[in-house]
Amino acid sequence: MHAVDFIIESVKRYPDLIIAALAPLTNIACAIRKAPEIMCNADIWMMGGMYTEAYPEWNIQCDPEAAAIVLEGCRNVKMVGLDVTLRCRMTQQQVDALCNTGSDESQFLYKWIKMWMDTSGHLPILHDPLVMASIENPKIISLEPKQIMVECAGNYSRGITIEKTDPFQCGTQSPNVLMAVDVDADTFMRMFLSTVFPC
Repeated sequence: MHAVDFIIESVKRYPDLIIAALAPLTNIACAIRKAPEIMCNADIWMMGGMYTEAYPEWNIQCDPEAAAIVLEGCRNVKMVGLDVTLRCRMTQQQVDALCNTGSDESQFLYKWIKMWMDTSGHLPILHDPLVMASIENPKIISLEPKQIMVECAGNYSRGITIEKTDPFQCGTQSPNVLMAVDVDADTFMRMFLSTVFPC
């Protein structure tokens, strides 16, 4: 079955299904275009949506048109953007502890983390794990209703997410998403470490 059809059938078959969108939104957008009456009520948690900085996040930038379709076509979207996920980094002490655990799994993971650190130049940022943890325990993040738009044109702004506000009415009008605006980073890190590294 094609991924788009699988998404549509899954949403149709399981009313309580939650879609964790941790990548560009192309398939979900295609599903919305193909079956808008089914997909309009899909429960989507996505990594992306930072609106406080003029910076296009990867998952949005890869396919801004798809992101725009999702925000326009779904009523139940939660966005966890880079401005929040950047607060959830592993410390050097935590990385070192992983190296010293001795298990084969930890050593395998440490090797990949070190390779990523050597390439990126910074400690691991737990973008996608925060989205997954928020689905499991929504209390670790604070969500606020926002009207978020996606810029699909422009030499410097393509892929940027923007909060649309009305300066005359003092606030957001017609919110289309619930946006993460804060995170209990300590609780999340304890949850992450105890789940991924139970020893």
